[in-house]
Amino acid sequence: MKFLDYRVSVIRDNDTGQLVAKIPALGIADYGKDLADALANLDEMLRFHLESLQKEGKRIPKERHTKEGFYLRVKLRAHAA
Repeated sequence: MKFLDYRVSVIRDNDTGQLVAKIPALGIADYGKDLADALANLDEMLRFHLESLQKEGKRIPKERHTKEGFYLRVKLRAHAA
């Protein structure tokens, strides 16, 4: 198994009041009523996104820890990355 980490940014949507969690390196985002909900939804979106890239035979983008911040870690099968 291989682990990949992706930096997450979180903002509050002023129109809905919900939190939006984004992974800028992948261009994906999801939302939730609180931080735990937004991160759980983003984690599910991240796994779906990476599985789709795998199935399509596309490269899995990697992100280096060059910035301080919050990172989500995902576990991939060895042949995936």
